[in-house]
Amino acid sequence: STCQWRQSSMASNFWLSSHRQLWLFNSAQLKKGYDKHAEELGISSKDQRKLIIFFSDIIEGIAKSFDKHKPRQDVIGTAILYFRRFYKVHSWKDVDPFVMVATCIYTAFKTTEFGSLSLKTLADNTTRVLSKTTLQQAKWKYKSETAVHYIIEAEFYLLQALDCSTIVFLPYQDLLEYIEHLKDSHDSTKMDSLLKTSWAILNDYLRTDACLMYPPYLIALAALHLGSLLDKVDITAWMARLTINPTEIVEVVQVAIEHYDFLDKEYKLEQDLDPVLQVLLPQINKAPPIEPKRRQIAE
Repeated sequence: STCQWRQSSMASNFWLSSHRQLWLFNSAQLKKGYDKHAEELGISSKDQRKLIIFFSDIIEGIAKSFDKHKPRQDVIGTAILYFRRFYKVHSWKDVDPFVMVATCIYTAFKTTEFGSLSLKTLADNTTRVLSKTTLQQAKWKYKSETAVHYIIEAEFYLLQALDCSTIVFLPYQDLLEYIEHLKDSHDSTKMDSLLKTSWAILNDYLRTDACLMYPPYLIALAALHLGSLLDKVDITAWMARLTINPTEIVEVVQVAIEHYDFLDKEYKLEQDLDPVLQVLLPQINKAPPIEPKRRQIAE
């Protein structure tokens, strides 16, 4: 269901976590890395942003394609955040992103303790999902046996890039707690609807830089605020009682608004992404599918 969730027993305190200490950046830090990676490829910052959205969508599509054991949203969110972190540290050329997509899903299944995932099933589902895209360049070019080898090897480099910081904090649990508090003073049916709307907005936030810039509780509050506007539910009195600077919430809200504006004006999948992949993929194919270099997280 929409709101399936299991909080990891290891995820005890965000404020003491490596997520907060190592994996939150300001906009200048992110821009520096993005500009460097885009320059290496010869693409624009907008094109790189399209790649992030595209591969995040592919991760979710593959994860939801399994006939058995469909993963919870926290598993999908973890995989997307792993992917985002990896390409914060590494260039797109260092590891074939199609291999890394599958690797992040495989690793997220394990680290969230969701269950085991057959590598062959993962490779087959990746092939099937990519074959349904209209993009000529977005194809899985590896046979199953070869893909299994590459995924196993890529997981080593993923864990190295993450510095073994595999526990991530996502905003879904915070949103669930806020909704429970709101039910004390609001209609329960309306709150259930608000939860679904805000949950969908949280999924969209994973395609933005918010997950690399802000603590999850702020992202949850921003999604809740946007959801209340869409559902026409008044939660202003409840929000006013929070001991949080409203300008911080507004800042995160603006990230979502700008993201939706970008999707509307700049991101037309069939029209825009094939040329970007045509630039990216030949640069990867000149080398073996995996050829990462050790980089500094703060780069």
